[in-house]
Amino acid sequence: MRKYINFIFFIAIALCPLVTVISSLKMGLMFGGCVAVTFFLLVNFISGLEKIANKDVRVFLYSVLCSGFIIMFKYITSKIGLESVSEFGSKIEISIVSMIILGFYPIYNDTKMTTDDYAERTFYMALIFILAASLYGLIIEILASGSVWGVSLGFDGFEIFKQPFVGLFIIAILTTIANVIRIAIVKHKEKYNLLVDKYTLQIKTILDAKNREGKK
Repeated sequence: MRKYINFIFFIAIALCPLVTVISSLKMGLMFGGCVAVTFFLLVNFISGLEKIANKDVRVFLYSVLCSGFIIMFKYITSKIGLESVSEFGSKIEISIVSMIILGFYPIYNDTKMTTDDYAERTFYMALIFILAASLYGLIIEILASGSVWGVSLGFDGFEIFKQPFVGLFIIAILTTIANVIRIAIVKHKEKYNLLVDKYTLQIKTILDAKNREGKK
């Protein structure tokens, strides 16, 4: 795998399987949280096996552990009497696809990272995934049901937005917007770093000149 891969695309691809089950902000939070927490905990645990297991083995172990977490989540949700939680639990199996897709990014990424860097990057990925799933759920709830968190906005919504293929278009639009923002931030950071290097060199040149004059 090449040195750098845009993680936004991994998040977008991981979100795609959930278009059939996320129909509201509440569902977006629950599915997004389930996938993100499982991804963050397990991928950091698996990273500790880097010296004794190659990438393919780590992906296999990660996938098996994800299945275990799905079973655990399903059992917990079955014991909670809330209708929305029961609905979430009845559809939770699909989230394993999203978990595995997200896991591919840090496990197969060739960029050398310390344990802290690894934890930080996966934390940000998990957080962004929750936000992305929640934002998608909010948009779908407004457009398809005319409500937010079950509270009516005064219209019934549009039937076409209940179709999964429309959800994929929405994800594509959100991904494009997010990537444009990411590119702008990266370019701004690069310009800042260039300016820092430029002025650091100028200061170093001035100080070296003064040192030479002092020696004379």
